[in-house]
Amino acid sequence: MSLVRFGSRILAAILALSAATASHAGPAGHAFTYQGRLDQNGSPASGSFDFSFKLYASPSALIYLAGPVEVLDVPVADGLFKVKINFGDGMFNGSERWLSISVKPHGAAGYTVISPRQELTPAPYAMSAAEISLPLAQTGDTDAGGFFPTGLLSLTQYGTSNAILGQTSSTGAGVAGYAHAAGGVGVYGKSNVATAGKFENTSAANNSAALYVTSNGTGGAVASVSTGAGSAVAGWNDSGLGHAGFFSIFNGGSDKHAVHAESNSATGAALYGKNTGGGAALMLGAGTIRSPGSGINTPSAIFVHRATASSLSGVSTYINHPMCNGDPWAILFVTYRFSTPGSESVQDWDHVGVWYDSNVNKWAIFNANASDMEAGTAFNVMVIKQ
Repeated sequence: MSLVRFGSRILAAILALSAATASHAGPAGHAFTYQGRLDQNGSPASGSFDFSFKLYASPSALIYLAGPVEVLDVPVADGLFKVKINFGDGMFNGSERWLSISVKPHGAAGYTVISPRQELTPAPYAMSAAEISLPLAQTGDTDAGGFFPTGLLSLTQYGTSNAILGQTSSTGAGVAGYAHAAGGVGVYGKSNVATAGKFENTSAANNSAALYVTSNGTGGAVASVSTGAGSAVAGWNDSGLGHAGFFSIFNGGSDKHAVHAESNSATGAALYGKNTGGGAALMLGAGTIRSPGSGINTPSAIFVHRATASSLSGVSTYINHPMCNGDPWAILFVTYRFSTPGSESVQDWDHVGVWYDSNVNKWAIFNANASDMEAGTAFNVMVIKQ
């Protein structure tokens, strides 16, 4: 049989928090999983092989620190294999470690030593489960920049389970993150193919929120930004039993809003509602619709129009306002303005109407009794754009 050599590409050498199997020497709790590639005669090997491992302090040390550990009858497919190795307690303390690997076909007489030795870097073997003393508090510095190039603790999960699982059986947090510097982030999630963060309440009997956020400063408890075509905030309810979004202010003396929406877009809306099922796009319960600060020609959808010498034309007074100028499809609601001390007065109790004058591209309010409109008559106007 030709010389069996170990390929130069090491797939992984990572700690596994599991007990050693019967073929591993040493006590349970210190095993790590080693994955490698085995070539035979220049091609990936396949079949059943026996492995023997020794641990050294350097690539050229003559005396090994631990071993040999034999792992027998290991299946190798297309050159790839995976074994668990257990060198016992105290072998991995952060110092340099090198793995010597010997291999032979299963049941053959003698091992062939693979050269060179393979380095076990500190990141894979820094801790085993039995060597962690809780509570654990460590400090360090990683200044490579950004959130993900490196970290004090870096874990990669190639399976379908969690890389990190935090649980609590008391009132504490399963996972807690703190940022003590300006610009820092307590907990950061990022993904370019899936959800960056997910929170679930899996019990119908649990009345707590899946995500609870508080802020004691002047910033928002939640700030959401979208730099693409997606929504900054998207909410939905699949059961139809609850709300897709619920906002409330519990301080009855507060003058703040449960929802505050702003937009600087010339065509988009600060708040948009749509119902494709035939129901209402906007439904109001108790309370009123208010437009605080509305006054004479204020640039809002609700404003006060007061007839002046320049706006009067016989029975009509022309409205000069950006919300409705040049828009014959606008919808106007008009009522008399009965009381604004010192400026407006009502001339009579007759009916009024509105009409659009395409000659001047403005809306006008007219007296239905055909009497001349008087200067100083004031009206509340609400404009709805189509």
